[in-house]
Amino acid sequence: MSRKELNLKLVKQFERDHQRQPFDLHEVYRWAKGNKLWDAPKDLAEKMFIKEVAQDLREVYVDTDDGSRVRAYHAVIKGTGAQRTLWANIFDAPKDHLEKGFAQRRQQSLGEARQLKADMDFVNRKRFRKAPITMSFNFDEDLAEEAALKALRKKGAA
Repeated sequence: MSRKELNLKLVKQFERDHQRQPFDLHEVYRWAKGNKLWDAPKDLAEKMFIKEVAQDLREVYVDTDDGSRVRAYHAVIKGTGAQRTLWANIFDAPKDHLEKGFAQRRQQSLGEARQLKADMDFVNRKRFRKAPITMSFNFDEDLAEEAALKALRKKGAA
């Protein structure tokens, strides 16, 4: 059984044992550890380091001359089997790294939006037919509004 299969099995068992929704993964962890159902993998320290540093890099921003904030580090995922993530800062990264990284993030955003729509459509069909949850997946107005606000702030600062 893979780690993923074990983790999902533990969550299902926790749900059966506790009979309530929603639940906190900290509580699931304590329950699994306390019942000796889960042990840390041998390479946990390296995985934790990589996960923490990757998150830290995602949160490093640079303030631009027009008042925007942009990410300082960008990742590109390489390979299909054993994947590697290569990081570079926005000032020194080769153009092809940035292009590939931006394209991958765009695909991730599309995947997230696609899954959100599928989840929303399903719950509307099963639970909220008469008053469905609705939302737009077109971000043009949101982006235009942000650009207009940025222009106003810049004009006010001048």
